[in-house]
Amino acid sequence: MDPVCKIHGSSPKRGWRIFKSKTRAICGDCEVERKERWYAKHSEYAKQRSRQILATVKLETMAAYCGGIPKCALCDEDDIDYLCLDHENGDGAQHRRTANVAKGRIYSWCKKNNFPSGLRVLCHNCNMREWRRMHGLGKSRSAMKNRRLKLQTLKHYGNGTADCSICGESDIDVLALDHVDGGGAKDRSNRGVSSGYPFYRRLRQERFPPGFRVLCCSCNMKESFKKLRTMDDPS
Repeated sequence: MDPVCKIHGSSPKRGWRIFKSKTRAICGDCEVERKERWYAKHSEYAKQRSRQILATVKLETMAAYCGGIPKCALCDEDDIDYLCLDHENGDGAQHRRTANVAKGRIYSWCKKNNFPSGLRVLCHNCNMREWRRMHGLGKSRSAMKNRRLKLQTLKHYGNGTADCSICGESDIDVLALDHVDGGGAKDRSNRGVSSGYPFYRRLRQERFPPGFRVLCCSCNMKESFKKLRTMDDPS
């Protein structure tokens, strides 16, 4: 006899998965609805728990690739907030598409697949430098014009110098603008531009409005992690 869903009282259709507990069987559709109701009620807890699990898996994955304490393979930076995984052949985007894995889930994928070769640990600054080295800076007239635009924008918000406002990094290839109060994606969407040169161009058109600062890639990521931790533990 087919099991009966205890919520709507009928047998599930063929192919439905049955979820069982001590006293009930739930069909797939009802289980999805139950999870959606639970998430709507406990969304903040679910997000916090997900970030905690991701941080644990990230540390475990980096330790595996470093053979111990995680650190950048190029500069020996060991602050976990500064570190990320790098595809040594520069094919990260292609690999994630082929493996059907989101960028933030690469750590879980590596653990599940027994830490395959071809990856290494880099800090975000070295990661960006390696990407630039592999793909080149571009020598066309438009590329040089965009580079001058970026330098002009960074110097404006850096009070005359293009340096990270936290660590002092001066390599323009790893520098970018940071929204002081957060909400960068939403702000760019409201301005109708993407990140990078279109964003710099729009700020120049608006006569460089306040609310921005210069950060390197590593410090930018560390500040993002600090904001997330503040959300998890306001004290």
